[in-house]
Amino acid sequence: MRTPAWWPIARWEFIKVLTRKDFYISLLLTPLLLLGTGVLAGLLGRAASSGSRVAVVWPAGVRDTLPSAPRVAWTYAAGAAAQRAALDAQLDARTLDAVAFVPPGFTHGEPVELLLRRDSQRLVNTIESSLRRVARAHRAQAMGIDTAAVTLLDDSVHVRAVLHAKATGSSRAERLTALGLLAIFFVIHFATLAYMMTGVAAEKAHRVTEVIVSAVSAQTWIDGKLVAYVGLGALQAAAYVISAIACAAVWRFEIPPIGSPFFIFTAVTLTLLGLVFYSALTAAMMATLKDLQTTQSMNSTFMWLPFFSLVFIGPALDHPDLPWLTAVSMLPPFSPMLTPTRMALGGVSAWEAWATIAVMAAAAWWMRGVAGHAFRVAMLMYGKDVSLPELVRWAREK
Repeated sequence: MRTPAWWPIARWEFIKVLTRKDFYISLLLTPLLLLGTGVLAGLLGRAASSGSRVAVVWPAGVRDTLPSAPRVAWTYAAGAAAQRAALDAQLDARTLDAVAFVPPGFTHGEPVELLLRRDSQRLVNTIESSLRRVARAHRAQAMGIDTAAVTLLDDSVHVRAVLHAKATGSSRAERLTALGLLAIFFVIHFATLAYMMTGVAAEKAHRVTEVIVSAVSAQTWIDGKLVAYVGLGALQAAAYVISAIACAAVWRFEIPPIGSPFFIFTAVTLTLLGLVFYSALTAAMMATLKDLQTTQSMNSTFMWLPFFSLVFIGPALDHPDLPWLTAVSMLPPFSPMLTPTRMALGGVSAWEAWATIAVMAAAAWWMRGVAGHAFRVAMLMYGKDVSLPELVRWAREK
């Protein structure tokens, strides 16, 4: 079987990036840092599991116990131990984190004085919630109401949600998978486009283009680059997925199902096609720039282009099946991000998913051709930026 003409270029580009130290920093150290941070956070959380220590001084005649609260240890000061000076000394000695002086009229709105060793709104909310439950029980007793009846009144209503038999998607597993793929797409998008920008800019700055186009066609050149950089993006995505599974194993998280096979196929296919589309767009624009200074000015424009999809995420979360969202999701710049999100929320039918894949594939193929035309002409032009109308005219040429 004959080796494709673009294969040597793809292999050379792939190995070139693999020999860069910063690639391994992003590929290996980033997951290790995330895993190490999570492990450290868990160890620190267990070390601080004793929680806050709060002393409560009840008014005369009240001897009550506050309901249990997460990460709070209650103590009830009485006698000489309830004197303010003694409690202040414990706060200074850090044996207490807070002291609550409950007045006789706390059930009628008289404020509770709370001394804090450090500012903590979470602790304030916890103490206030616990005292509110005690005050409710005292009010019910004063009014002759059974506290059990008050508890029943406050009891929540339990809802069991069941999907309609004909509902599509909308499972928790698919929502989590869509969110994970969205995050991975943005990460590999930044990394891949950065390598593409650096490589094309260096080739043009060092004037090696004449040598390359004398050996292979411009389209073969860009095809090799696209295969190499999309492969690098897939390698990074695989590394992040494996790291996530390793983190779940270390933290003993239960790994949920990842969704239906059709959903996974659609999401992964659109992610790869989106990577081809944006890589080809970046290569085409980089070929038209005259120097590295112009390159820096273009980074912020094209590397952030996929983030415009986030404008539509809000409406998609509330009403994923809106007709105008269907139209926007089929636009190639937005399809890799919007369609999997809407699909996970049950807003995409099977025909729409196939149509979106077809449109995205056609757009990626067309952008590949545009990039090839740009490489054929613009990479040989030095000292001059190419305008957008010129690039469009080249794309129409045979």
